[in-house]
Amino acid sequence: MAEWASRLRTKNPFVVVAGNQIVGMAELDETGFIDYFYVHPDFQRQGVGSALLSTLEAEAQAMHLPSLVADVSITARDFFEARGFDVIEARSNVIIGHPAPNFAMSKRLTGEPGQEAMCERDA
Repeated sequence: MAEWASRLRTKNPFVVVAGNQIVGMAELDETGFIDYFYVHPDFQRQGVGSALLSTLEAEAQAMHLPSLVADVSITARDFFEARGFDVIEARSNVIIGHPAPNFAMSKRLTGEPGQEAMCERDA
């Protein structure tokens, strides 16, 4: 837990809160890499992921980044593709002896930052 607390202080993730429970989170680094994009299973398909991604896109545009990149699981690929990401590379990972394919994906950014979404920085 101490490692996670340290990481959260260092990375300062965006979070979505429902009641007093964190139901989604994502990190964006200075290069445009999206890390730890997560939505609680009970809150999937309710706009949490879309709000997170919209917030990350607005933040990236405010940082004048030309694109976003992410390593995306096979189950999240459709979500990211539906939001304009393209597969750069398909990967055949093995984790603890089990196949865990994922995809390097990217999205070119244009225009001005969008409207504020329902996410906020964890301070």
